[in-house]
Amino acid sequence: MTDLAWTEEPGEEPAAVLLHEGAGSRSAWDRLRPALTSGRRTLTYDRRGFGRSPRTASFAADHFDQACDDLATLLRGGGTQRDAARRHDLVGHSDGGSVALLVAARHPELVRSVTVVATHVYADPATVRAVAAMGAPRGWDARVQRSYAAQHGDDWERVVADWLGLWTGGALARWDLRRELAAISCPVLVVHDRRDPLSPVVHAAALTQGLPDVRVAWHDTGSHRPHLADRDGFIDEVHAFWTSLGRADVGPAGGAAAGLV
Repeated sequence: MTDLAWTEEPGEEPAAVLLHEGAGSRSAWDRLRPALTSGRRTLTYDRRGFGRSPRTASFAADHFDQACDDLATLLRGGGTQRDAARRHDLVGHSDGGSVALLVAARHPELVRSVTVVATHVYADPATVRAVAAMGAPRGWDARVQRSYAAQHGDDWERVVADWLGLWTGGALARWDLRRELAAISCPVLVVHDRRDPLSPVVHAAALTQGLPDVRVAWHDTGSHRPHLADRDGFIDEVHAFWTSLGRADVGPAGGAAAGLV
């Protein structure tokens, strides 16, 4: 069983799994989730080190490997016992998208599709500079501080600082998902903004070149959160993507899950 903090909403299969961004939490999906996954069984969770999950995350070079293992455990039954016999539609924003890609590459039996929003496949210099330019959390706008305090609790500043250090302290200098992209066999929807200040278009280009089955939805909002800046457009894109997959192949490789009609 997983020790992560997670929430399940009942509904139709296949389940949707929503993965939050870098220093965020599952609450980042609260405003979008009802319309995005309406009627679908939905799992949201706090990655290790964030939200209400244990503060036992590694902020070293193996950070994303640990997060990948955690999600695989959750999907294999840490959420519900049914999950081990199901494939899932993963939707990840930023760092959450990186985790979703790793799970699809290393545990393909658990994943039907992946949607990544403003994600990264390596620690490019522009992103590292942009994260460093954020400065120390104690200097941030009071509204932003209150938001992180609500997500993480009294230790929010340490949580955010640990994440900032992950990206700016050199731990990810050799981290690179591009070598694993060819192992992803499921369809992938890449949602990316042409003017994203934290995820340059080189990441969308790498995904387009490296994935066997990929579709790209471009936005032009100037935001690292195009799914929130263009909420309706994003929902339409994901729904169209899911519809294109049909209802086949929602169970283990080789057939639909038992009990589905």
